Parts: sequence; C-alpha cells; structure tokens
Amino acid sequence: MGEYIFGRNPVIELLEQEGKIRKIFLEDKKLEGSALKIIAIAKDKNIRIEKVNRKFLDKISDGQNHQGVGAEVENYKYYSLEEIIDSGAKKTSNIR
Repeated sequence: MGEYIFGRNPVIELLEQEGKIRKIFLEDKKLEGSALKIIAIAKDKNIRIEKVNRKFLDKISDGQNHQGVGAEVENYKYYSLEEIIDSGAKKTSNIR
C-alpha cells in the first residue's frame, strides 16, 4: 500500500509532474471545477479514478482537509547519507 496526498492543488501538481500516482479518489458530490481537470489529466495518463463518499476520504485522510480529493502514491524512497554521497561521487568522477 502506498502513501496518500490530499487536496485539489497538490494532486494536480503531482499529476503535472509525472508523479507516481496509483489511484485517485474523488468525492462523488464534488465533481466540478478543478476536479474536472484532475479527471481529464488522470484519464489522459491512464490513472484509475475512484468515486467515493466523503466518509471514506475523511477516514483515509485522518482528519486532514482533503477538499474532496485524495491520491494514493507510491511509497517515497528514502536514501541513506552514504547512498547520497556515493551517487554524487559517481557523477563528479565523470567531470574532467
């Protein structure tokens, strides 16, 4: 299971940045305005959209302000300090 983000603008920004969205949850009674933009972008990118009730979004958002929109995203990859240093060393070793 992934992590969740909530709110219309955060979901739109993630869609526009090629974020790793698994599924979008839209409150079934709020399908206007920016929700229509979310639907259009998600359909274009073949991202699954699930229409849900407010209770469901309230539950998965744990009381956060969700604005009728949530997205399940892939888990964020955390890197150790050693991995970051190694990655930087590999990139700079090619510079002459």
